[in-house]
Amino acid sequence: DYLRQTLDMKYPVAQDFERIYEYLSKRLIEANMKKDLEILKEVNEHIHSVRDTWKEVMQINRAKGNA
Repeated sequence: DYLRQTLDMKYPVAQDFERIYEYLSKRLIEANMKKDLEILKEVNEHIHSVRDTWKEVMQINRAKGNA
């Protein structure tokens, strides 16, 4: 939920991340209710993908001098 709260909705990409974070939140609730490790693994993969994407964006911005 913290990630969702930090989104700046004036940017269109924030709306995409809102949907991603909402989906992941729902899946975490489902994993908890069902005690399903496979759902946790799925969410973990998605979170790592989001993290890696942000790392790449930050590296590109640093290279452009926008850091």
